[in-house]
Amino acid sequence: MGAKRNILFLLIDCLRADMCFGEERFVKTPTIDRLKEGGTAFTQAISVSAATQATVSTMLTGVYPFVHGIMMKRHGKRRFGTLNPRCATLPEIIGKNGYHTYAMVTGPLLRQLGLDRGFEQYLHRAVECDVYSDWGRELLDALRGRTLEEPWFLFLHLWELHMPRVVLKPFNSRLYGRNRYERAVSCLDHHLQRILDSVDLDRTIVLLHGDHGENYDYPPLVLRPLFTRPGRVVNARLGILRKLRKLRKQSWNPHQPKAHIRWISHGDGLYEFLVRVPLIAVGSGLFPEAKIVDSQVSQVDILPTILDAIGLADRLNQRIHGRSLLPLVKDQSLPERPVILETRKRMGIRTPRWKLIVSASNPDLPELYDLQNDPMEDNNLREGEEGIVRMLEEELRDIETLKYPELLAEPSVMSEEDSRLVEKKLRDLGYL
Repeated sequence: MGAKRNILFLLIDCLRADMCFGEERFVKTPTIDRLKEGGTAFTQAISVSAATQATVSTMLTGVYPFVHGIMMKRHGKRRFGTLNPRCATLPEIIGKNGYHTYAMVTGPLLRQLGLDRGFEQYLHRAVECDVYSDWGRELLDALRGRTLEEPWFLFLHLWELHMPRVVLKPFNSRLYGRNRYERAVSCLDHHLQRILDSVDLDRTIVLLHGDHGENYDYPPLVLRPLFTRPGRVVNARLGILRKLRKLRKQSWNPHQPKAHIRWISHGDGLYEFLVRVPLIAVGSGLFPEAKIVDSQVSQVDILPTILDAIGLADRLNQRIHGRSLLPLVKDQSLPERPVILETRKRMGIRTPRWKLIVSASNPDLPELYDLQNDPMEDNNLREGEEGIVRMLEEELRDIETLKYPELLAEPSVMSEEDSRLVEKKLRDLGYL
């Protein structure tokens, strides 16, 4: 085997699949389009959650949140859990096999959660440090100057699509999208080319992925000032969003779950616009050019796929929920299987045709959608398809039993001091 290739993992927070795939798009994404032409696009990649901490933990471990333990649920009154210490992480595995591992992250991906495990450098920046700022220029200088020791793995988390969304003036027009979210996608795509131009693509595997999707109708117009920098300060002090969400939940009608769609943030729901995300892999000789894979895949599959691609599949010494996607890339078949997804208040299971969503507050009123005939999830079929509901409920329970004895551990809880720091950070971001 030749020299190890570098790995650039571009994780774009809030990037929806329909911004990257399909003919009727209003965004301008020439950079993403070139990646699709130069590699393999998985058009039915499903996130395990609509919360960044949970999805990234799955990408790094290959297991669902009910095993890795990161779902931002408090253990006791004021303490949060940390990453399951028995779950091997991608940077740990490849770091023991010659790679130098780096992470540049922001938002809720806090070191206190244990997400830094295995990284030689884990750099968490303020959300205001976007790719258009001094930090972005420093990033390009680091890549161009070859300051990362080779072979390297860089996990680069970008926040520009997240509320309040960053749109440079030249892109703030209908030419680049119908709303601020779409314009932010077009704007970021333009800058992604600068990042890609700064690395040697002949010696680098590139993965572009979204941690979860986004509801670009959220928040209602009247609340958008709370997502600006001054607004976040006011909200952190007064808890305005928390109080309003509580009122909204009290008026929520389980018979019409999407009636208040403007109130469904990406941490609250499991609808397609929140969980269907792009996954594009580029690497000569590994991922064929202009190839489309439309089989359903999950974020649990990312770790084993990367290990398989770099010849380290045999270095994973524990069971996981994911599987390598390279057989699909090589036109080989893999058995069809459902995937599960969750938020703090909801569990879901998805097949290529059906999706079932169960709310903890109303478990007897699930949502069932026929994704083939109702891709917008407008018609809840639970009363007409009771057999499908029971089948999916049973499959969900079966998957949740796959906890694997070697990965069982008492919930790892961070210290009270760290919990206070995490709580403050999440309040500052508007999550609590």
